[in-house]
Order: sequence, then structure tokens, then C-alpha cells
Amino acid sequence: MDVTKTFHRNLLLLLGVLLSSVAYFQLAQLGYRANSFELLIYCSLAFIGFVCLLRSQFPFTILLLLGLLFRVFFWNYIPELSQDFYRFLWDGQLQVMGINPYAYAPEALPKEIQTPFLNQLYQGMGHLSQEHYSNYPPASQWLFYLAAQLGGDNLLMQLGILRFSFLIGDLFALIAIRKILQHYHLPIGTAFLYFLNPLLVIEGVGNLHGEGLMLAATAWGIWFYTQKRWSFSGLFFATGVALKLLPLLWLPLLLPSLDWKERGDLLGYGLLFSLLFWGPYMGPEWWDHYQQSLQLWFSNFEFNASIYYAIREWGYQQTGYNIIRKLGRVTPWIIAGLALLFPFWPQGKNNSQKWSLALGLLSIYYMLSTTVHPWYLIHLVFLSVLTPYRYALVWSYTVLLSYVAYATPAVVEPWWLVWVEYLPVYGLLLYEVFVKKRFRASVNY
Repeated sequence: MDVTKTFHRNLLLLLGVLLSSVAYFQLAQLGYRANSFELLIYCSLAFIGFVCLLRSQFPFTILLLLGLLFRVFFWNYIPELSQDFYRFLWDGQLQVMGINPYAYAPEALPKEIQTPFLNQLYQGMGHLSQEHYSNYPPASQWLFYLAAQLGGDNLLMQLGILRFSFLIGDLFALIAIRKILQHYHLPIGTAFLYFLNPLLVIEGVGNLHGEGLMLAATAWGIWFYTQKRWSFSGLFFATGVALKLLPLLWLPLLLPSLDWKERGDLLGYGLLFSLLFWGPYMGPEWWDHYQQSLQLWFSNFEFNASIYYAIREWGYQQTGYNIIRKLGRVTPWIIAGLALLFPFWPQGKNNSQKWSLALGLLSIYYMLSTTVHPWYLIHLVFLSVLTPYRYALVWSYTVLLSYVAYATPAVVEPWWLVWVEYLPVYGLLLYEVFVKKRFRASVNY
């Protein structure tokens, strides 16, 4: 029996390594994002390999090394699936020149201070980014500045600095998640649901989105929160928010289980460190420009939505036009209201309850959103590791179907695409919430 079991484990490991390596190698050679069929084939292989590696149950160190190896495949890759990195480097270049990145929309930058490298970045970022102010928080801006300062006008050097930072972030996130799972007496192997997840590998180190680095800071904030070390917890939570704003949505859920002194300490340190991050960038027009950029995500952009598309269709039937601007004024208030109500939800003694609430709140936010890019869901995958719910893992695969929209020069989302992506997600979500018996936090899930 032991021999058979060992054979199966070795076979799963070999299959997982083989499929994952082929998938990531080919994805790193992807030269044009319109190759959607190729893209989906290799993404599917990566997820099959991911499942094989998880089921192999090999030691932590081996899976850690494999996760790092898969990221190395993307080392010299210039992302094709997203143009965002051009804006990252643009903001960094402005800071090297002594210009506040929030001060100008790229198209408004005075011509006399533009350089050939800035023009290359300007052309690469696309018209949407060219027309709008930066919406990347200050800790992200520090990273962009570091890449520009150390990388000069060398595109690959700057990308390498960002990529190395994200790889180290993923490693530190894994260490923190392992410690959190040990604290809650949960199997540490569950951490690989996050670290080996192809969505994190492809969209983090591959396409250079900073969610992984933000979640590394957030994970350490959670660890120090469990240890009641409020200064460090406040520092890391402030860092996470200063990299990406979204943890602000669910962090209030951590307050009800604390006494008044503990709340004061955590909030005080969090606000202090936040001021240190945000202060250097604040200027006369900073808030106005930043608010304009944030509002765009609610009232201008549409991509890969779910519930919003149903509401939009109803709006067409009722009014004859797209109601995104009207809905965009209401949606932030709905989300803010839910964020204020969720902390009062009974958490009981279940250690995972607060994380389940955080997962639920963030899921509702994405389900109501007008825009859901694949990298957004890395946040859900992270929170799901601390809960018994697995619908986010299914979503982390099906969301990659959204890249089919780029098969033509004009981004077009086929009607069937949304159904194929979201039906399995909503189906599993309803099953886990209403049908499947809830796991207790003390049980290995």
C-alpha cells in the first residue's frame, strides 16, 4: 500500500512539474495577447499542474522551490496581457525628474521635459492611461521610483527590479501565511493554494501587478495582529493599504474582537504610518486628482462584470441607454454601507469567521463592480486560504477566460464568455454557503 501511495505521489509531482513548466515557459513566450486560444490552453495546463502538485502532498520545501522556479520563467518577459507596467515606469520616471506623479495626466505633461524613454512609455500605456491621473498609492510609487532610479532608461532592467520585488513579496507572503495557519492550528500546506496558484504567478511576477506585494504586507499585518503586536500590525496594514487600497474594505472587521485600548493602539499606529506614506505626495490638487482617478473605476470602465451586466441590461430596457454613470454614483455608497455593517455580524468563537466575512465582503464588491480584471482576484485567493470556502479558487481559473475579449483589436466580450466564467463560480458559492455543511475552524480543511 505504501509503495503504491508513494508511486502515485511521485507521479503527481512529476506530472505537476511537467505541465506547469511547459505552461509557464510557453506563457512567457507569448508575443501577442490576441492569441487567446493558445493562452487558455496554457493557463489550463498550469491549473492542472497546480492541482497535481497540491495532491502530491510533497514536503513544504520542495513545493516552495518549485513555486520560485515557475516564477523564474518570466524573468525577461515583457508583459503582453496588460499595459499597466508602462504607467508604473512612467510614474517612476517622473519622480526621478522631481515631478509629483499625481500632478499631471500623461497627456498634459509639458512637452519640453519629455524624453525618448518617456515617449516610449507614453505610447505603450494606451489612451486610457494617457488621459487620466495616476491612481497608484504611495508605497507603489516608492517602488516605481526605485525601479526608475536603479534601472535608468533600460526597460528590461526596470522590469527586472519590479519582478524581483514581487518574487520576494510572494516568498514573504508564504512565510506569513504559514505562521498564520500554524496559529489557527490549520494545515500549513494550505498556504500553497495561494503561493502556487497560477493566477498569482501569471498576474504577479508575470504581468507585474502589485497585488502579491500588497498581500505580503497584509499577511504580516494579520500575523502581528494575532500576536497582539499593534505597532508592527499597524505598520504592515498601513503598508498594504499604501500599496493597494482594497484592504481598507475589510480591515474594520478585525476591530470588534479587540478591547478599546487594543483598537486605539492598532488604529493609532495604522494612521501614523499611513501619514508617513501619504504625506510626501500631498499637494494642493492631490486629492482632487486622486479622487477623479478612483471615480473612473465606478462610472467609466466596464470589463468582465457579472451582476452589473444584468443591471445594465435592465437599465437599457428601462431607459434606452447605459446607466453606468448613475450606478457608479450609487455603488461606492452600497459598498461603504456593507463595510460598516459587516463588523457587527456575529463572529462567535470560530477563528475563521472574521476571514470568511472579509472574503464575503470583498466578493460582493467584485460581484457588483463594473470592472473585474483577473489580477483583482488574487486578493480573494489569499483570503480563501484562511477559510473553508473554495469558490475563489475556481474563479481564479475562470477569470482568465476574460482575456478572450482581446482576440480582436476592439475589445469585445462574447455573451457566452460571462456565462461560462461565472456560472461555476456562483454555483459553487451557493453550494458552499447553503448546501455544504460548514467546516469548523478547528478541523483541517
